[in-house]
Amino acid sequence: MPPSIKLVLAGAVIGAIGVILWRMFDDEDATARVRHYELLGAAAVTFLGGALILLGLILSTFGG
Repeated sequence: MPPSIKLVLAGAVIGAIGVILWRMFDDEDATARVRHYELLGAAAVTFLGGALILLGLILSTFGG
C-alpha cells in the first residue's frame, strides 16, 4: 500500500476520533473552562486528521 494511502487512512481515523471526542465533551453539564479546553483538544485532533488527509492526497497527486 502506498504511503499516501496510509496517510489518508490514518488521517480519516484520527479525524473520526476527534469528532467522537468533540461529541463526548460537548455537553451542558461541564463547566465553561473545562469544556473549553476539552473542545480545543478535540478540535486539534480533528485538525490533525484533516492535515494528514490533505498530505496524503498531495503525495498521491505528485506520485508519492
